[in-house]
Amino acid sequence: MVNTTGTRGLIAKRAAAAGLSGMLAILAAGCGGGSAPPKIVYPMPAVTITPSTGTMNVRPDLPIHVVAAHGGRLTAVSVRDGNQDVPGQLDFEATGWTSLWTLHPGTTYVVQATATNLAGHSVTTTSTFQTLRPAKTISTSLDWTLAASQGQTYGIGLPIILNFSRPVKYEAAVQQALVVQAQNPVPGAWRWITDEQVVYRAETFWPAYQTVTLQAHLAGVQASPGVYGTEDQAYTFRIGAARISTVDIRTHHIKVQIDGKVVRQYGISAGDGSAWVYTTPSGTALTMDKERMVIMTNPNVPEGAPGWYREPVPLAVRLTDSGIYLHETPGAEWCLGVANCSHGCIRQPPAEAEWFYDTSQPADVVRVEGTDRPMSWDDGWTFYQMPWKQWMAPSLARYTPGTGGA
Repeated sequence: MVNTTGTRGLIAKRAAAAGLSGMLAILAAGCGGGSAPPKIVYPMPAVTITPSTGTMNVRPDLPIHVVAAHGGRLTAVSVRDGNQDVPGQLDFEATGWTSLWTLHPGTTYVVQATATNLAGHSVTTTSTFQTLRPAKTISTSLDWTLAASQGQTYGIGLPIILNFSRPVKYEAAVQQALVVQAQNPVPGAWRWITDEQVVYRAETFWPAYQTVTLQAHLAGVQASPGVYGTEDQAYTFRIGAARISTVDIRTHHIKVQIDGKVVRQYGISAGDGSAWVYTTPSGTALTMDKERMVIMTNPNVPEGAPGWYREPVPLAVRLTDSGIYLHETPGAEWCLGVANCSHGCIRQPPAEAEWFYDTSQPADVVRVEGTDRPMSWDDGWTFYQMPWKQWMAPSLARYTPGTGGA
């Protein structure tokens, strides 16, 4: 956006428009008589750059401003951070330019701007300044389950989960630096789960077979008093097939749809309901991660006491943080499609469990129906349990439509 042909062209067009307006005024003044029109003297243009040259310890969350005065229009603006151009926005009159994002801490910036008046006289001004080097910094990372699957294909329920190394107080400033784009955009919003984690989800689900990106312009953002981000981050997520599985605990069956077509139906066995903790919760979950073998125990019963167990369970696909999985039945195959026999997980026949494990993507949708125990909205990736209006109510940074080239 800076020092490019497009920006220079925009500046030139706006300056030319202003010049044409002035020329028409001069011609109109000279049509009334035979005497020569009075000579117009244009003042020399001026350029003001903030921060001014030589300024040290500039707050990186304050923008760079370039202003043309005395009838001048900005015809060139170059802002450099080492070897990088700094993007900015020119106003419609071509008299003001403002940097688009926050600045990098502990960095030297060089700003050069030229203003030209209607007589063609130009003035160029330069400012060299340095941003402060903060004593406290903050960094970001994807939630570990997302980070572990970077480079893979995700399901249509994909949540974007960012973790912060310190508590965030200025949530609005951080949200404004987070730009989500998609080839096929849908409404979405951020929500702070804690002061160290923020999550973005779509209103319903993402359209299948597209790319979603997150540009986190966090370098120079003041996240809390005296705490600044030091680097920008970019993440890419490839959305694959629209895979939705529906588990009906009343009929003890699961139906798997891919791109709207039912591809598998088979018997399952869910929680036996002998206690609240052994009742499979109903709601919308997303597949989080998977392991070929998981050692499962009963966290609510002391070891050795009645009801305690410890057993290996194969082909386990996680649905919640609290330990609900879709997995191969470790025995009692007679229950499948007939009765609910598990401690809360959803058991599958060996062949179907192998297929489900091998073909599932992170963030595939799994809907569980048929019990009076509701799934919590914050039990892992169960964010779609929260109604959309409630989810988006506190959000300040809304979805930014993509351009189709993400």
